Amino acid sequence: MSLSKKTTIGVIWNFSEQLGRRAISLVVTLLLAYFLVPEDFGLLAMMALFLALATNMMDSGVKEALIRLPDVSDADLSSAFFLNLSLGLIAYVILCSAAPWIADFYHEPRLIRLLQVSGLIVVINAFQVIQVVIMTRKLDFKAQLIITLPATLVSGLIAIVMGYFGFGVWALIGQMISSSLLITVFFWTRFTWRPRFIINYSFFSEILNFGYKLFISGVLSILAKNIFSAVIAKFYSASTAGLYYLSERMLDVLMGQLVYAIQNVTYPVLSSIQNDTSRLKLAYRRVLGISVFIVFPIILIMAALAEPLFKSIFSEKWWAASSYFQIMCLGFVLYPLHAINLNILKVRGRSDLFLKLEIIKVSISVLILTMTLNKGVEAILLGQVLSSFIAYFCNSYYSIKLINYSLVEQFIDFAPSFMLSTLIALVIYFSQDLLHWHYLIEVILFAILGAVSYLFFSYYLKLKAFIDFKSFILASIKRE
Repeated sequence: MSLSKKTTIGVIWNFSEQLGRRAISLVVTLLLAYFLVPEDFGLLAMMALFLALATNMMDSGVKEALIRLPDVSDADLSSAFFLNLSLGLIAYVILCSAAPWIADFYHEPRLIRLLQVSGLIVVINAFQVIQVVIMTRKLDFKAQLIITLPATLVSGLIAIVMGYFGFGVWALIGQMISSSLLITVFFWTRFTWRPRFIINYSFFSEILNFGYKLFISGVLSILAKNIFSAVIAKFYSASTAGLYYLSERMLDVLMGQLVYAIQNVTYPVLSSIQNDTSRLKLAYRRVLGISVFIVFPIILIMAALAEPLFKSIFSEKWWAASSYFQIMCLGFVLYPLHAINLNILKVRGRSDLFLKLEIIKVSISVLILTMTLNKGVEAILLGQVLSSFIAYFCNSYYSIKLINYSLVEQFIDFAPSFMLSTLIALVIYFSQDLLHWHYLIEVILFAILGAVSYLFFSYYLKLKAFIDFKSFILASIKRE
């Protein structure tokens, strides 16, 4: 099977998995928002940074390193399994030990028990990492779809029932733990691979040499992403942090799969052509063009419709989050460009440059956060948008060096989609005052008009990204 066909099929299945999981998560989030209060989500926001750090310690870049290697033996997989499991147990012990200090930092004693229970996710996930690696290397995202969708559905139902019976934040914890546990059990019952008690110490040095830089980069990336919610929870209130966290969660549910599916599939595929610079550059240009063609209009139209969207699907206690969501959308616009440029570093094995970039970006984020901290949550979010734009120029610098993909070329590839999307979003935003219909009707009407207008003008103007996207869709239809 050709590389392009493997990529197409992989993207379709991975996108289907992400779309299914996130569609279920969206429905569950909406129902939980009805049963819970912003403070419940705020407690989860307080824990998010520390859970993410523990998860990153458990993985330590091992998964990325294994996917990138040309050949992996069973002994390598077994060694990596026990490494992940050991690191997961260490991370859980550290998290439990730190729980009292974290609770004191936020003046919230409930965090002790919440962290001790939710931290079990780190250990549970350690049992599924190698299974995911094997499936990803084979581009078998269909199997992952069959496993993750039922687990997501069942865990969502568990969370809704717990929320209905008044368990509060524990409904969110129950969803997280049950999802991880079910996915792990399904992986182990469906696939025959089992670890053998073999430790390849020479393999450790090879994989950790690549992985430890990704681990440190991951820590910095997690700090950059979660420090805002942590600071808001500390200096404002749990309810305000809950509004922020719900907005962030909504954005991730609605948009995360669009970029993640493409990035997740193209990394193992493009790793196979990492030494062919001209071919690698051509493939990345096409991936970037298709990614921004899809993401730009959706994210900018959502930003334009943020207020009626929140008022149509949430109760009044959540409406204040619409302005947070709107600004977050603007910060997310460049995310596909970040992801693709950083993927180039991982494909080329330059985890050292990946680490260097994260240090620079975290420093910039902390500096901007310090400048906006006392000016309100919206000012902090606008600082995030500024950080995202600065980070793009940092990330793209090494794309120029490694595959000669210049800023001018990148601009040529994404500018038409960006300008057309921005124009349509502005028209939608300023047209809302002309109508006084039900909020849900406004959202549906403007979303349809925006999508139709975007596709029509893309076709009329013969945008290259539209042509590539059409070819991608036709290839998907003919994949069999």
